[in-house]
Amino acid sequence: MLKILHRIVNMTGKYKTRIRASYITAFLKGITMKVPLVLCFICISWFMRGEMDKTKCIYLGVAVLAGIILEAVFEHISNVLQSATGYMVFADMRLKLGDHLRKLPMGYFTEGNIGKISSVLATDMIFIEENCMGVLSELVTFLISQFLMLVMMFVMDYRMGLLSLLIIGGFIVVGNLMLRTSMKHSVIKQEASESLTEEVVDFAEGIGIIKSYNLLGDKSERLSNEFAENCRKSIDFELEYTPWSRALYLTFGIGTALVLALSGYLYVSGSISAEYLAGMALFLFDC
Repeated sequence: MLKILHRIVNMTGKYKTRIRASYITAFLKGITMKVPLVLCFICISWFMRGEMDKTKCIYLGVAVLAGIILEAVFEHISNVLQSATGYMVFADMRLKLGDHLRKLPMGYFTEGNIGKISSVLATDMIFIEENCMGVLSELVTFLISQFLMLVMMFVMDYRMGLLSLLIIGGFIVVGNLMLRTSMKHSVIKQEASESLTEEVVDFAEGIGIIKSYNLLGDKSERLSNEFAENCRKSIDFELEYTPWSRALYLTFGIGTALVLALSGYLYVSGSISAEYLAGMALFLFDC
């Protein structure tokens, strides 16, 4: 995951500074995301101790509102620094690619290479442009959020912190295995996309000749076969990817149950208070 993050940042070239600056706002956003949760824990603690009054309730309400506003502000700044930067990065990449293609000999533009070029411009770059920077922002926020959750678990009780750390380790193992599956199939799907794009371009460019010589049936069959093959490879990917996705959710479910059981045991044994038990539940089901 961190390698992918590093590769994305390196890909941005002269815009690296904007991306790295966005880490600060992502960090602040991750903190402000947890503000309502912390305030909820404080509110529950005051209620359970009988210390809640009108003034404290107003203060909590104002603090929650301030946290939400700050989160929106940091989200906006992150979007400006990351998502907007993504469009500028790929605008430069398109210009660079166009300049490179302009210098190539005409013999390079065979049917196979035209399919690759069309696939890169019409599919790959658009997908990365629309999703890459958004994923980067969410990834940074998620890492910060999970780190804060882990810290709170250690604050409540070191045993819950250790168990949470073990569960995160399981997440990392399953996630890496899932990533390997995705990387293996990405090459296959890329080749299938290029082949399909090549066939579509060939069909569109030759439609006049195809109709003139009544070759529509043969060409349509080849195009249909390409669509069917692309569909089959996509289904193969889903069949191999889905078990790891289920394993990830299963790891989360089992981990949640284990932490919940441990916290119940610690409460019954007197190791943690009822307030900490409620706080643990809040952080556990928010992660």
